[in-house]
Amino acid sequence: MYHLKIVKSALDLVTIYRDNTAAIVMAKDPKYNGKTKHIKMRYHYIRQAITEQDVILKHISTNSIVTDPLTKPIAKDAFVRHVRSLGLCRM
Repeated sequence: MYHLKIVKSALDLVTIYRDNTAAIVMAKDPKYNGKTKHIKMRYHYIRQAITEQDVILKHISTNSIVTDPLTKPIAKDAFVRHVRSLGLCRM
């Protein structure tokens, strides 16, 4: 992940914040689950990264995700809050 410039050093862990607890549980639990049987094994890369301790998954509140304005429509007050948290301003 160092070559992607995601972390300062190749020894640093990557932390991924998710607001979906079901996705976190599925990624951390390698046992078979009937609800996930349609997902091919090649898409389970994140499980391998967690097992090898390259990645840490952490839960974050949906209201705290600063990239929401980039991915979906949100209310104006939430949009303004996110714009400020990203350090953006009018020019």
